[in-house]
Amino acid sequence: MVQEIKEKPKALDKKKSVRLILWIVVILVLVFAANNFVTKQIEYLETKISALSRGLPSANEKTVTDLQLHDAYFMVRIAATILQNDHDIAAAIELLNTAQEHLSNLHDENVAQTKTILAADIAKLSAVQIPDTSAMQVKLALLDKLAAVLPLKHEVVDTAKNDAVTKNTGSNVVDQTRWQQSMQNILAEAKTIVKVRKKSAGDVPLSDVTLEIKRAQFRLLMEQIRWALFYKDADVYKSSISKMQQLLPEIFDTNSDIVKQFVSTLTEMSKAQINVDVPNIQESVNAVKALLVG
Repeated sequence: MVQEIKEKPKALDKKKSVRLILWIVVILVLVFAANNFVTKQIEYLETKISALSRGLPSANEKTVTDLQLHDAYFMVRIAATILQNDHDIAAAIELLNTAQEHLSNLHDENVAQTKTILAADIAKLSAVQIPDTSAMQVKLALLDKLAAVLPLKHEVVDTAKNDAVTKNTGSNVVDQTRWQQSMQNILAEAKTIVKVRKKSAGDVPLSDVTLEIKRAQFRLLMEQIRWALFYKDADVYKSSISKMQQLLPEIFDTNSDIVKQFVSTLTEMSKAQINVDVPNIQESVNAVKALLVG
């Protein structure tokens, strides 16, 4: 009886061990099955993603194309605005070249036609002779410095001395009358020998105030020319040089070699064209816009 009781727990331990092994086997089978299921699900999802991804490159390509077209259209519009407002041909050419670069990797038939139109407008702009306003600015700066040392046409009347003479007139009336009488006698005798020329109004010496006014006007005209060169305003440029040419003989000695050189340079500058007719690039603008609109 005692021996049977001792053998019974051993039998129970064996059953527990078998059950435990079975549970382990079941768990392993379930894990394997789950893993296999997950693997199949992953393969299924990968297959589905792969199938869906076949359409994604065209969508990405379309997005990139739209961005390129937007950039190209922006560049062409800016180029047209600069040409219209500033007549800056060099900047417009650079912008059109940039627009061409944005379209370089697009090979649609319509894009190819647009590239041809852009190339034609770039060629037209490149053929325009751009005036060298920078060199003209340098030449104008030299004239400005030269104007400060040009010899004047007349000796300037010292108004302070004239006022002093006027104040002393009362005390020297008798001496002045005698002096005038003597001068009249001398002139009367000289008329029998040479013909005396009366001094014209143009030979009257300039006063300090008048001279400063005229020179200030001259400097103002110089600044107007500089402004016109910067903004390429042909009307202001031509009119300012013309007024300067008219004013110059009233201030400076035109018989002086340095004044003659100044006049020659000013005449040369007056013939320069600072503004040119720029080609119309609206066709390029419309062509790129048509690509963008589709």
